[in-house]
Amino acid sequence: MPTQRFCNLPEEKRTRITEAAIGEFSDKGIDGADVAGVVRRAGIPRGSFYQYFEGMDDLLGYVFDQLTRAKLRFVAPALEQAGKIPFVDYVELTWRASLRFAESNPKLYTLGRQIYSSTNPVVVRFVNAAKRMGVEHYAPLIDQDKAKGLVRGSIDSYVLAAFVMTIFTEAVGTMLLGYRGGDEAAATEASISRICSTLVSVLRHGIQTKEGAR
Repeated sequence: MPTQRFCNLPEEKRTRITEAAIGEFSDKGIDGADVAGVVRRAGIPRGSFYQYFEGMDDLLGYVFDQLTRAKLRFVAPALEQAGKIPFVDYVELTWRASLRFAESNPKLYTLGRQIYSSTNPVVVRFVNAAKRMGVEHYAPLIDQDKAKGLVRGSIDSYVLAAFVMTIFTEAVGTMLLGYRGGDEAAATEASISRICSTLVSVLRHGIQTKEGAR
């Protein structure tokens, strides 16, 4: 995380350094980004960088935090519906909001591609922590719907919560962000709708027909 010296900088300079870091990680990848690129983009002396951050991993942690905060601000209206509507409806609402965030923030969308394609231990730790937070958020909502008879009582809430987090992350990563290789799909309204509709349909109805369930 940044030093107090960075936090005391004028907002304009903090923003400039943050945007420089996002551009560096987005363009060069998590492992390809370096201090030289950041200071060049930000227009600051190299020595100043180390007054603000311990190194690139420290900067990466800060950027990931800023990305998370920006996304949470964007999807806040959807998050306010937690516990007020059925779990599957809530999942669809938040998924669609998350994908609209990617669509409307090209730089952060590109950064997200770099983050979810990286095997950097620092990034993996951040991503896993975010997934755990998602599971902890979802599980009580599933319990609530089980009590209302909206979700089968025999289902393990934490397993379902982890399943929901995983299928969204993997499906978006594969089909929208393109980080598994192959052609990169564009973040269009049609692709967003298709991904969400398919995943939500699986949650609502499963995948087997009556014939398949025999």
